[in-house]
Amino acid sequence: TNEKNQVCAQAVSLPDYDGKIYLDAKSTAETFVFQKEGIFTADPEKAINRLKIIRQSEFFPALLAYAKDSLPKKNISDLSKQPDFQNLIGQCAADVLAKINSGAE
Repeated sequence: TNEKNQVCAQAVSLPDYDGKIYLDAKSTAETFVFQKEGIFTADPEKAINRLKIIRQSEFFPALLAYAKDSLPKKNISDLSKQPDFQNLIGQCAADVLAKINSGAE
Protein backbone atom coordinates (compact mmCIF):
# COMPACT_ATOMS: atom_id res chain seq x y z
CA THR A 1 0.00 0.00 0.00
CA ASN A 2 1.09 3.58 -0.46
CA GLU A 3 1.13 6.38 2.09
CA LYS A 4 -2.63 6.93 1.61
CA ASN A 5 -3.29 3.25 2.36
CA GLN A 6 -4.29 2.59 -1.24
CA VAL A 7 -3.50 -0.84 -2.60
CA CYS A 8 -1.03 -0.67 -5.47
CA ALA A 9 -0.12 -3.26 -8.11
CA GLN A 10 2.87 -5.44 -7.34
CA ALA A 11 5.73 -6.22 -9.73
CA VAL A 12 4.86 -3.43 -12.13
CA SER A 13 7.07 -2.83 -15.12
CA LEU A 14 6.49 -0.25 -17.80
CA PRO A 15 8.02 -1.47 -21.03
CA ASP A 16 7.68 0.81 -24.03
CA TYR A 17 6.82 -0.82 -27.37
CA ASP A 18 6.42 1.60 -30.29
CA GLY A 19 5.23 4.33 -27.94
CA LYS A 20 2.73 2.08 -26.15
CA ILE A 21 3.33 1.90 -22.40
CA TYR A 22 1.51 -0.59 -20.22
CA LEU A 23 1.80 -2.84 -17.18
CA ASP A 24 3.22 -6.33 -17.59
CA ALA A 25 0.71 -9.05 -18.43
CA LYS A 26 0.46 -10.56 -14.94
CA SER A 27 -0.07 -7.21 -13.21
CA THR A 28 -2.57 -6.24 -15.89
CA ALA A 29 -4.63 -9.41 -15.47
CA GLU A 30 -4.54 -9.22 -11.66
CA THR A 31 -5.42 -5.52 -11.60
CA PHE A 32 -8.46 -5.84 -13.87
CA VAL A 33 -9.91 -8.62 -11.71
CA PHE A 34 -8.95 -6.93 -8.43
CA GLN A 35 -10.75 -3.72 -9.44
CA LYS A 36 -14.08 -5.51 -9.78
CA GLU A 37 -16.78 -4.60 -7.28
CA GLY A 38 -16.65 -6.83 -4.24
CA ILE A 39 -13.03 -7.85 -4.79
CA PHE A 40 -11.18 -4.57 -4.27
CA THR A 41 -10.16 -3.82 -0.69
CA ALA A 42 -7.92 -1.22 0.93
CA ASP A 43 -7.09 -3.64 3.76
CA PRO A 44 -3.51 -4.79 3.00
CA GLU A 45 -3.94 -8.28 4.49
CA LYS A 46 -7.18 -8.90 2.61
CA ALA A 47 -5.63 -7.49 -0.58
CA ILE A 48 -2.77 -9.99 -0.41
CA ASN A 49 -5.22 -12.84 0.20
CA ARG A 50 -7.47 -11.74 -2.64
CA LEU A 51 -4.55 -11.52 -5.07
CA LYS A 52 -3.69 -15.12 -4.12
CA ILE A 53 -7.30 -16.15 -4.76
CA ILE A 54 -7.20 -14.42 -8.15
CA ARG A 55 -4.00 -16.26 -9.12
CA GLN A 56 -5.51 -19.58 -8.01
CA SER A 57 -8.71 -19.15 -10.03
CA GLU A 58 -9.21 -21.75 -12.73
CA PHE A 59 -9.92 -18.85 -15.13
CA PHE A 60 -6.75 -16.88 -14.36
CA PRO A 61 -4.42 -18.87 -16.69
CA ALA A 62 -6.63 -18.12 -19.69
CA LEU A 63 -6.89 -14.44 -18.71
CA LEU A 64 -3.12 -14.22 -18.27
CA ALA A 65 -2.47 -15.96 -21.60
CA TYR A 66 -4.81 -13.51 -23.34
CA ALA A 67 -3.01 -10.54 -21.76
CA LYS A 68 0.43 -11.95 -22.66
CA ASP A 69 -0.63 -12.48 -26.25
CA SER A 70 -2.35 -9.11 -26.63
CA LEU A 71 -0.05 -6.64 -24.89
CA PRO A 72 2.72 -6.63 -27.49
CA LYS A 73 0.06 -5.79 -30.10
CA LYS A 74 -2.29 -3.51 -28.14
CA ASN A 75 -1.90 -0.88 -25.48
CA ILE A 76 -3.71 -1.28 -22.17
CA SER A 77 -6.61 0.95 -23.20
CA ASP A 78 -7.30 -1.05 -26.37
CA LEU A 79 -6.92 -4.34 -24.51
CA SER A 80 -9.43 -3.30 -21.85
CA LYS A 81 -12.08 -2.73 -24.54
CA GLN A 82 -11.81 -6.23 -26.03
CA PRO A 83 -15.02 -8.25 -25.39
CA ASP A 84 -13.07 -11.52 -25.04
CA PHE A 85 -10.79 -9.95 -22.44
CA GLN A 86 -13.76 -8.51 -20.54
CA ASN A 87 -15.46 -11.92 -20.62
CA LEU A 88 -12.38 -13.60 -19.12
CA ILE A 89 -12.18 -10.91 -16.44
CA GLY A 90 -15.84 -11.51 -15.62
CA GLN A 91 -15.39 -15.28 -15.35
CA CYS A 92 -12.36 -14.93 -13.12
CA ALA A 93 -14.03 -12.25 -10.98
CA ALA A 94 -17.16 -14.39 -10.51
CA ASP A 95 -14.99 -17.32 -9.41
CA VAL A 96 -13.03 -15.11 -6.99
CA LEU A 97 -16.19 -13.53 -5.55
CA ALA A 98 -17.69 -16.98 -4.98
CA LYS A 99 -14.57 -18.02 -3.06
CA ILE A 100 -14.51 -14.79 -1.03
CA ASN A 101 -18.22 -15.13 -0.19
CA SER A 102 -17.73 -18.76 0.86
CA GLY A 103 -15.11 -17.69 3.38
CA ALA A 104 -11.93 -18.54 1.47
CA GLU A 105 -10.22 -15.41 2.79
